[in-house]
Amino acid sequence: MEQKGHSIRKASADDAQVLLDLIVEHAAYEQEEFSTAGKLEALQSCLSSRLPPFECILIESNGEVKGYCNYLVQFDSWACASHMLLDALYLKPELRGQGIGIEIMNIVKEQAKASDCRIVCWRTPVFNELGINFYKKLQAVGTTKMFFTWDVD
Repeated sequence: MEQKGHSIRKASADDAQVLLDLIVEHAAYEQEEFSTAGKLEALQSCLSSRLPPFECILIESNGEVKGYCNYLVQFDSWACASHMLLDALYLKPELRGQGIGIEIMNIVKEQAKASDCRIVCWRTPVFNELGINFYKKLQAVGTTKMFFTWDVD
């Protein structure tokens, strides 16, 4: 879909390297450590899968991929219903503030509705004021839960 000097399209296995590069930038933006070891192959596998574990859309501007969004359906036992998990949304700085984020969130919203999800959930670092202000403009509600990870290897 072509919009105001940018386009949005579904990612393919051929996009794995550019997606990985954006994920590296996203991790740095969120001040998280990130290792690329084995990730290119994993992304290629996921993006070429007949039933990919997530949906990924890319945002292109001037012929270059400058953003991505990953999302997937999960089940919430408290709500006894499915919800859309917005795994990641990242735009390079030059694309921010142009309405592209809202456009992406509306795509995610429509995908959630099509998947019979009543809510979309996501997380962001507490210091990501730009993101938090954007989410508040959407009238999204923050929670007080902490996010944990547990390395089981």
